[in-house]
Amino acid sequence: MSYKDTVLPIVRELRKIFLPEWGKAKIIDKKTTRATDIVTLLDQKVERFLKEKLAEIYPDIQFVGEEDGGDREAERFWLLIRLTAVFWENC
Repeated sequence: MSYKDTVLPIVRELRKIFLPEWGKAKIIDKKTTRATDIVTLLDQKVERFLKEKLAEIYPDIQFVGEEDGGDREAERFWLLIRLTAVFWENC
């Protein structure tokens, strides 16, 4: 199976997480004083979702997220950055 067959359906599932939060993502932390450098519950929810789902089908590939980090020295890893920041900035 290709990534298209395994990963794309997972990414499409994100719609169920994003759409109910459109325009109302709850800010839970700020990383810096910049208005867009925030952490939302949605950030954490999306990161956990992707980490769990990808690990189910590709347990040998590490996951590195913006909020929880990960092993960037791993031979292979998924990298998730600024996904919901774009969502927040466009609300």
